[in-house]
Amino acid sequence: MSKKIAFILAGGKGERLWPLSRENYPKQFVEFKEGHSLFKLTLKRLRPFFTPSSIYIISSLDYKFTVYNQIENSDFLSKKEKERLKENLIIEPVSKNTAPAILLGVKCLEDKISDEDIIYVFPSDHFIKPLSKFISSLKKAEKLAREDLIIVFGINPLKIQPGYGYILAEGDKVKKFIEKPQNSLAKKLIKKGAFWNSGIFCFKKRVFLEELKKYADKIYKPYEFAWNKFVKEFSKLPKDSIDYALIQKTRRLGFIKFEGEWTDLGNWESFLEFYSQNKENYVVGEAYLINSKNCLVFSPHRLAALIGVRDSLVIDSPDALLVLKKGRASEVKDLVNILKKENKDIVKESPTVYRPWGYYTVLKKA
Repeated sequence: MSKKIAFILAGGKGERLWPLSRENYPKQFVEFKEGHSLFKLTLKRLRPFFTPSSIYIISSLDYKFTVYNQIENSDFLSKKEKERLKENLIIEPVSKNTAPAILLGVKCLEDKISDEDIIYVFPSDHFIKPLSKFISSLKKAEKLAREDLIIVFGINPLKIQPGYGYILAEGDKVKKFIEKPQNSLAKKLIKKGAFWNSGIFCFKKRVFLEELKKYADKIYKPYEFAWNKFVKEFSKLPKDSIDYALIQKTRRLGFIKFEGEWTDLGNWESFLEFYSQNKENYVVGEAYLINSKNCLVFSPHRLAALIGVRDSLVIDSPDALLVLKKGRASEVKDLVNILKKENKDIVKESPTVYRPWGYYTVLKKA
């Protein structure tokens, strides 16, 4: 009987959620909700469907000890589960985006899984509910993947969002997949009934390798080498996402529609839209809001107060404060680029730094 394997991709930087998300402590590790980070919530979501020994985390060396700390502080995991997950951490020699990262995972398990085993790929920065519908979708995908298809999961689009992939489907087959279209094309695709791509994939090991070799041979080629040469060649690979390298090109796509709620919390506005459903405001931490509406306040370290404020986001961290109007969240990345040009460490470094022996927090720089 074939096995089910889960890859959790946990190497992204998440610059659009600055100042909480930093290069050394990106958004998937930040505790946004009820003491859980998006990474922890991903682990929790996968437990009912996968055994701990079949869950592998793919990340960069920069986040190794952060991942360890997140696992250790996941109160829903047993001691045995924590140890197994730490053992299953796969470190990228160099960060090369999602296509090479998935190939690395497959290479690491070359002798542990068969060609017919099913691999699921999950981003670590999503919020998904309810669990029952998520698990139901995974079961449907497993069945469809056994027909030698690469499965994509579609989400009903809420608005025009050029930052996502779009799926035109017919039944359980994909007619067309378009990655990150321009606004005008995205609008046309939505009118045609297109779905957003969730970023979750499911496929047989053999099918993934066959299609990668066919459509992205430069990325696939190192797989044929022994481990030491593979690592050497891996560092030379182009940076490419699985969406561009393979999903947009292959003709072997299967489709599962996800019926639940989904968001990748790609920027502060999506955070506000998702969490403030049926509420006038959404607050993390302690805050007083007087005659204020449709605001997001994230201030876990000190009290915040808003008077007569509407359609705004207030994000407070130990060393930076961000205030912006709703509709301007995309400009956070512009701000980050300005700070980078000025060599501001505040873009790269979170006040709390994780090390093998634990962590430390910088209270003030001289």
